[in-house]
Amino acid sequence: YGIFHSITFIESNRTQNFQPRKLRFTPGSKDLEILQSGIFGPKTLIHLEHFVHEHKELPMLREHMMRESIIAAWKKLGMTRDDIGLIIDMDEVTSRDFLRAAQMCNIPGNGWNSGPDQTCRDPLLRMSFPMAEGSPKCIHKGNNVQFKRFTSAAMVIGACIEGIGDSTKHPPVPRENKDHSGNSHGARQKGWGGRFDFSKIPNGVNGYYPLYNGADYRQIFTRNMIYGGVGIHLHNFFDSASRIRFKYAYFGHV
Repeated sequence: YGIFHSITFIESNRTQNFQPRKLRFTPGSKDLEILQSGIFGPKTLIHLEHFVHEHKELPMLREHMMRESIIAAWKKLGMTRDDIGLIIDMDEVTSRDFLRAAQMCNIPGNGWNSGPDQTCRDPLLRMSFPMAEGSPKCIHKGNNVQFKRFTSAAMVIGACIEGIGDSTKHPPVPRENKDHSGNSHGARQKGWGGRFDFSKIPNGVNGYYPLYNGADYRQIFTRNMIYGGVGIHLHNFFDSASRIRFKYAYFGHV
């Protein structure tokens, strides 16, 4: 409460596997009223976009495109090099103490330096949440660890985000996939930073590495991992069996 400058919501009219999904946050709806009621703080801007895309894309490409819409909205809302961009699902709840620490502290290697010498070699901070399945009393047990963790939530300094950082210094990165219009999306091609592999640019380009897009938030590995005390993943907190069935049948959040 009162921490975020702004929050961007992207709601899709279809699930990941292209099944129709009813939009919840529509004009006049109770859900939209709650979202805009000040629950995130009296000065926090709420930005909502509906991602209406009627072309069936490759698996996960739809999500990557939606994540890119988030970053585009951040730019419209005035994001600067000094700001931190957090991409997270709404069922992942980050602790207030951790968010305040992120505002005040740097990460190893001066990774959140926002000055002109920021190389963007490793500016990502990933969070690891324990997963509560259906209830806070039911912590999901993993196969080989004490409990299952969810690790897709991540933060990047604005200086290293596409559209915010300096694109004249940081090289463009080739992507693995294209949408129906031929636009590039998705994972970086091999050797451009995925899985710690910088073989195509071992020393960057004049010392600078690519800026991060929405897919990079999810896919790029980092040495900056936080375990414990950062929040919890409230998985499948639905109020009916039909909603749970929809989630598992169509990979669609409801």
